[in-house]
Amino acid sequence: MRFHLAFLSVFIAATSAAAETVKLSGQQIMEVLSDRVVLSTDPHDVSQQLFQKAGATFFSRGSNQTQGLWKVVGNKYCSVWPPSENWVCYDVMKNGDVVQFMAPSGNVSDWKLSK
Repeated sequence: MRFHLAFLSVFIAATSAAAETVKLSGQQIMEVLSDRVVLSTDPHDVSQQLFQKAGATFFSRGSNQTQGLWKVVGNKYCSVWPPSENWVCYDVMKNGDVVQFMAPSGNVSDWKLSK
């Protein structure tokens, strides 16, 4: 019985650690997003975004696609979407395969990393 309780304690601790949301550093943002696709976590939304390592990013929803630019400044993900010339920067958090982008307004959007 003690073995089972000890195993259960280790399992719960490991599960809790794995489910922790972590704010990413600039280097981690590059590692997580470069040449990757994220998918909307909303089951009614078919949006996805591709982050090319060279700095182009493509957002698509259904058959509509837009192209922007992205980069990391300090510990933030930044993007610009023409015709706007204004870069907007976001804090990035990760929890398992879910990436969260926190806008300057405080709004958070969740995206799932594709395999």
